[in-house]
Amino acid sequence: LQIDSGRLDDFQKLQEENENLKQQLREIEISSSKIERDAGEKGKALGKAQLRFVCFLVSV
Repeated sequence: LQIDSGRLDDFQKLQEENENLKQQLREIEISSSKIERDAGEKGKALGKAQLRFVCFLVSV
């Protein structure tokens, strides 16, 4: 199998770009996971605050 150097360079560049994209995807997945976790924690805090407010209204 013979591949000219221009095509080999193109192939290597594509492989490098592919690896960079994979790394970016991993970073996005990590960020997304953190955002989901933070949103869940804030949602729980909001639910607790709403419950306290309802309890306050009931006691008034």
